[in-house]
Amino acid sequence: MAKKVQEKVNLTEIGEYFTEINLRCNEPDKEPMQCVGYIKTTLYSKDKNKVAECRSDPLSYKIKCIDYSGRSFELSDSSSLIGGIESSISELLRDMGEKYNNINIGAGASMYLDKPIKDNPEISIYKVNPEIGEDIYVLSYNNGRFNITMAWQSEESSKS
Repeated sequence: MAKKVQEKVNLTEIGEYFTEINLRCNEPDKEPMQCVGYIKTTLYSKDKNKVAECRSDPLSYKIKCIDYSGRSFELSDSSSLIGGIESSISELLRDMGEKYNNINIGAGASMYLDKPIKDNPEISIYKVNPEIGEDIYVLSYNNGRFNITMAWQSEESSKS
């Protein structure tokens, strides 16, 4: 997505960008699992100026952007990008079996192209507030150049 936006706004180099993905997936009584949500990406130039912001429309499966001058545009082939993300996540969740019928997933990713990659990336997975009895997990990965944090919460299915 960042490369497509870079071409549309005639940006020679991307300084960094941040992408947020938020999906809510539930499995109705019949297949397939359904996911709805949004994707938002903000791109910055090398001198840290905001260049463009793009958001998906969950109803139309289109990604609409606005550049720094206020000009709006749509990314071509955005429905296949959004559909591919939802399909990949649905496949992963289907592999988890029938334990959960609703899963909320939120993720944020940042890329700092001018920073070096660490030899030993920081990786952590932990459960948030285990004393409250909810399944809320967080995954964090940081290699200096790329940083992602993902959280997910699930509701157990009443199926036996």
